[in-house]
Amino acid sequence: MSLKMSQGEEVTVITISSNPNSKWPILCQILGTLCNSPVCAVSQHMKAKMTGVYTAFGIVQILVGILNIVTGSVFLSFGIHDYIMMSDVPFWFGGVFLVVGIVSIAAAQYPSYYLCLVAVVLNKVSALLAMIGLALYSWDLMSFHNTQDYNYPIYNTMIREGLDVTMMICSALQLCVTLSFSVLTLKEMFEMDESEKSVEDLHFYQPLKEDLSVSHVC
Repeated sequence: MSLKMSQGEEVTVITISSNPNSKWPILCQILGTLCNSPVCAVSQHMKAKMTGVYTAFGIVQILVGILNIVTGSVFLSFGIHDYIMMSDVPFWFGGVFLVVGIVSIAAAQYPSYYLCLVAVVLNKVSALLAMIGLALYSWDLMSFHNTQDYNYPIYNTMIREGLDVTMMICSALQLCVTLSFSVLTLKEMFEMDESEKSVEDLHFYQPLKEDLSVSHVC
């Protein structure tokens, strides 16, 4: 697909022509073209910063997602069927964290305005799920202490408490990472918009300065 942009007074028109030979749907072609177009390009400073720090954020989210899935599997293997496992919370949360981590790494490796915006939205959703997970695992740990059967094997008790505490730590880590990703990305995008606006203002006022200098000479 090819993209053309024409700009008039307070109006910007973007024309996208589809590729009939492409196997991808038209919506995927439009999104791919927009993400790779110069219109959505980010600054070189933002690219350099996102390649390192933001990739690390994505890797941490993937690891937290894998830990959630592994924890759910361990719960099932020990026959733990509480309200968390009845809804398959570790598997749902783990899958979402994996997807958000992959999108965050993609936004860091191939940064564009729209892809960064999508990554920010997904990270906010992931932060909300991390808060819910932190509350659920805390509640599970407290309710297990209050309703603990003394005939319950001490080995299984230690494993369950350890898993709950581990998932609370992972949920808190996920919350910190997602909030950091969202705040830093929005800050970089805001600074990029401000710099572009200052450049546009400079170009706007430049002809006025030239006219004043010419009139002064005359």
